[in-house]
Amino acid sequence: MPKKRRQRHEWFGNGEMLRMTLEALRKASEPLTAREIALVLMERKGFDQNDEATTRTIEKRVDATVRRREGLIERVVYGPRTVGKVANSL
Repeated sequence: MPKKRRQRHEWFGNGEMLRMTLEALRKASEPLTAREIALVLMERKGFDQNDEATTRTIEKRVDATVRRREGLIERVVYGPRTVGKVANSL
């Protein structure tokens, strides 16, 4: 059975969200939430950070990207917050 290709959003090229997420996590001094990563990505792409609908959409996509890359990106839970950081092996 052929591998199912994910439909990408027009805002990001193939693999661009993963690369930008990893870059944001590597530059951060502490783990970031999906919302914090989304805001960093929106700033880099020139999106309006005050647009709540766009922020929420990108936040969901960041969270999905982190979930798919378990092992590469470590999920850390601090109370009610779930944050990500690049795994120590990198």
